[in-house]
Amino acid sequence: KLWVNRSKTNYPLLLPFFDFIAGTGIFQPPFQMKPQPLMLMGLAHESIRTTLDEIQKSLRTPSNIDLLVLTKKITDLNRFVLHHSHQEDLIMYPYIDKKSKGLTLAFGEEHKEIHRLEVEINHFINDTSHLNNNKSEFFILLKRWCVCSNKHLRSEEAVLMPKIPKLLTYKESNQLVSNILRENQQEYLDFHLAYAFNGLHPG
Repeated sequence: KLWVNRSKTNYPLLLPFFDFIAGTGIFQPPFQMKPQPLMLMGLAHESIRTTLDEIQKSLRTPSNIDLLVLTKKITDLNRFVLHHSHQEDLIMYPYIDKKSKGLTLAFGEEHKEIHRLEVEINHFINDTSHLNNNKSEFFILLKRWCVCSNKHLRSEEAVLMPKIPKLLTYKESNQLVSNILRENQQEYLDFHLAYAFNGLHPG
């Protein structure tokens, strides 16, 4: 409980997740009070949000942007998000939908919209000349992508995660996380895990 209370202070945007862990707030008994395995996905969200915030902050002063630094940050985030979304689309969502009536369908559609924006972004990144000649268009696209991505994170956290204790037993949650971690395990170990850890900046 001490760790949970300290984490609530450091990561206020994840309050629902920490209530989920501790069995407090809307997750007080009769919901499970054991640490929840799917907090793993919430911590990935916090890492994504950290980088999105950094990108949005840089876009407020476009004249100061170093395109090499920005595009590297975007490329790494896209790699992380691709793995995370595959974990959800291929493993997590189907598992939850078996227990619900298509609860995750809207989130899958949000993934498609984010991916469409990422494809457009990559067209710029992969064509340096086009990017240099169309910076304003690129920056507008990035703003849309950040807004769309943050909206998706909030949607999952506000709608999906609070329902999980009602849909899955603790044992089922453990099994689901085990399945998630097997999805492209080498990529998870080589890149995803370190990126998630480095993105957890208390604030």
